[in-house]
Amino acid sequence: FLSLPITPTDFIPPISPVGLVAIPIKDGMELNWKRNKEPDLLGYYVYRRKLGEKDFKKLNPSPLTKETYLDTDVELGQDYDYAVTAVDNSIQKNESPLSEEVRVNYLY
Repeated sequence: FLSLPITPTDFIPPISPVGLVAIPIKDGMELNWKRNKEPDLLGYYVYRRKLGEKDFKKLNPSPLTKETYLDTDVELGQDYDYAVTAVDNSIQKNESPLSEEVRVNYLY
């Protein structure tokens, strides 16, 4: 009888971040949201969609460790939808569903 160590695989993603707010400022669009409570949280991904686009695009290649992001690639008068996901530090890098989206017109 051979005993092999088993490493449990985590397939459970964090819950979607809540409280997303987008504030137009001179330098771009500042996004803030509430911190997730999961102990295995790695960070957050920010997604943006321009008015008329079908799909969200991920803005940051690696997870953010803070609950804030400054999107400097914005045009005056343009409407943007934003959403955020949380990702854990498992081997899978389980990602939550998109947060509730916010739509903001970039005028400061």
